[in-house]
Amino acid sequence: MNAAVVDNKEFQKHLGFIHLIAEASGVPDEEVEQIYNAELEKLKKGARLNTFLPVLAGSKTKEILRHMQRGALRNLL
Repeated sequence: MNAAVVDNKEFQKHLGFIHLIAEASGVPDEEVEQIYNAELEKLKKGARLNTFLPVLAGSKTKEILRHMQRGALRNLL
């Protein structure tokens, strides 16, 4: 986890989101963490409120993973 995460409680919340996304998508935690952290950083730059950032970053991460998986399937066909 990077400097975007401040305290242990927040750190655990982010790790939990990352693990759930990784488990649901079948993608390794490390790969999901990289995407999640990049999206979280983007969101933090313009955020006035940080309350929903984990949910928004998780949603964007899942969207990116879906697009990546669809692209991989197209390449197989």
